Amino acid sequence: MTPEEDISIAKINQYIKEIPELKQAFDKNPSVRNSFYAMARRSSKLSEFQAIIPSPEAAKFAAQNSEAMIQLNDSFFSEDPQENGSFWQALYDNSLLKDPATGQVVIDKTTGQPISTGAYERVTGAYRQALYSDLENLAGRIQNTDEQTKLLEAIKLIGEFTGDIKKTSPQQQQLPEDIKQRLSRAEQIENQYKQQQTQQAQEFGQQTTQAIVSTITDDISNHVKRMVEQNAIALTPYEQKNVVNDIFKEVDRLASENRQYQLHFDSLSKRAPLTEAGRKSLVTEARKFAKDNLPSVALKIIREATSSTVQKTQDASAKRADQASKKEVKTTGGAPNMGNSQQTVKDKAAAMRAQLKRPLTQEEILAL
Repeated sequence: MTPEEDISIAKINQYIKEIPELKQAFDKNPSVRNSFYAMARRSSKLSEFQAIIPSPEAAKFAAQNSEAMIQLNDSFFSEDPQENGSFWQALYDNSLLKDPATGQVVIDKTTGQPISTGAYERVTGAYRQALYSDLENLAGRIQNTDEQTKLLEAIKLIGEFTGDIKKTSPQQQQLPEDIKQRLSRAEQIENQYKQQQTQQAQEFGQQTTQAIVSTITDDISNHVKRMVEQNAIALTPYEQKNVVNDIFKEVDRLASENRQYQLHFDSLSKRAPLTEAGRKSLVTEARKFAKDNLPSVALKIIREATSSTVQKTQDASAKRADQASKKEVKTTGGAPNMGNSQQTVKDKAAAMRAQLKRPLTQEEILAL
């Protein structure tokens, strides 16, 4: 079993040179040969797309988001006022929190209202700040000082009313003491709520990361166990554990270097509700990426581990044989041929591997 490899025209030409039967088949059936070359050309072109969009899920994500961005762009730059209005409506709809599993808007069970991510509010807030700045610049061009003062006060009052500008007007000092206390208490409650939301988000992120690591590690462990059992691979439980860790590190590296996957996963994370269902959807997404890359990564690392284990065991066997021969020299005074002793062990190991058609276990090598 070897990792899947893309076909190319250069590879086909190499096979034709190395495999006479293939060249004869191609010469006898030119249409088949032409089909292989056409397939290689398509594979070469598709590899360029695959480097940008590595999976159907990523392509679907890109298509959906690009369509939404095009619609927002068209409505924003449109000269039709109704189209401009649809821009803000679309912006609001896209900012609502959605369940990644169903795509449905998440509703607050207490209020019955959709839950916002806050993106719409931040954008409209920035827009109002720009409007205040434009109005203040306009007021600065008014020659009449009295009118200028009135306009600036009006801008300030509007900003205070909407909450865009912190209240510092004299009217605030005229509020009754009980109203001031209520406002102060409301501000404290709001700050506590924001702190709780931040803490919940952090805890959710930590627990989700733990669930992803645990789930993917179990998947890798089961995959390695099946490979060891089905192919009679000579790896001890301790070595299997190291292999699982190495595979996880490699899959994690691939995920961190895949820009498209990172953007996709970050987008899902921001939209996922802080619930068990939201956590499961993120675990499923990470697990899907790991499973797509697991076979090739596992095969490579297990091959390296097996090769290293067999070599170490052979070296250890040769070393013990060497030590035994030296002990015999001291006992008998003879001088046995050490090179022949080591070579005999290796020859026996090679013969047994050829007969069994698999790598030898440590026990089998030690028995030699």
